[in-house]
Amino acid sequence: MSNKDRLLKEAARRMAKHGYNAVTMDILIEATGIAKSNVYYHFVSKEQLGIEVMEYWCTMFVEFDQSTLGHADLEAASRFSLFLSRLIHFQQAGDFPGEPIWLLASEMGDVESQRLYSRFINARLHLLHSLIHDGQRDGQFSTRLRATALSWMIIHAVSGASSQTKILHSVEPLERAAASLTSLLTDNR
Repeated sequence: MSNKDRLLKEAARRMAKHGYNAVTMDILIEATGIAKSNVYYHFVSKEQLGIEVMEYWCTMFVEFDQSTLGHADLEAASRFSLFLSRLIHFQQAGDFPGEPIWLLASEMGDVESQRLYSRFINARLHLLHSLIHDGQRDGQFSTRLRATALSWMIIHAVSGASSQTKILHSVEPLERAAASLTSLLTDNR
């Protein structure tokens, strides 16, 4: 693994756990053993590092969403179940607890991090909307609510439950949200 990749992964892990403001370049230098000159060769500022961590997470989470919500070989209900179960497993692993993309975007507060966060949310919304539309069309999901409204509800429920998971050091909030969301989607088909 290259020095840049080591720095990026260490920064991503620490920023997810402790937040952007708590991670300094000196902490990363000490944690990785990479020379300060090499660190600043790859990342001229902490802000640039933060943006690259956001890009790393966005890529990782969009691929996660595509492999679950966008899984072409499964019916909509199975894709949604796979998404929720893998999300719970991901939170249990503890590498990136909570909602790290949102946390980083809110702490950095710059236009680029907000743009990256919006891009991620829009990609997830698109996949959820397609999934719900497919499930409603095939009779697997309730048609009481519009797919757009359900997509937004899922985004916010998952985000809130993921944040609680980080705060409480328990996946129970995410498990409760998963059960509630599944019930909402499938009740009164």
